Amino acid sequence: MNDAPALTHGGMRPSLTSPQLDLVAFVSDDVEELHEIFSDPQTHTIGSGPHCDIQQTRAWITRRLISHRDPGLCWYALRKRTTQRLIGNCGVFAGRTGITEPETGYEIRYESQRRG
Repeated sequence: MNDAPALTHGGMRPSLTSPQLDLVAFVSDDVEELHEIFSDPQTHTIGSGPHCDIQQTRAWITRRLISHRDPGLCWYALRKRTTQRLIGNCGVFAGRTGITEPETGYEIRYESQRRG
């Protein structure tokens, strides 16, 4: 199921590529693979800590889909180009002051950290 929204006027692209990485807007089907990262206490040290329930990860993806559709901000699945393994996530979100001053963030799977 591809539920990534189409590029909206003024919105962020649903995918980007580099020689090493593919960045693709999250979709509902990414929940299990993302939950591996979000439930890992060595990786997911932000917010309230590791997700204990996959429903937390599902809700996180749903919020990112809405954020991409409505204000046009995107959160990307970071995939290693050679294997398509999910190694992290990154993107833009409405910051503490709202959509007028968005913030960026990222999280890299623990075993993929410190590799350039």
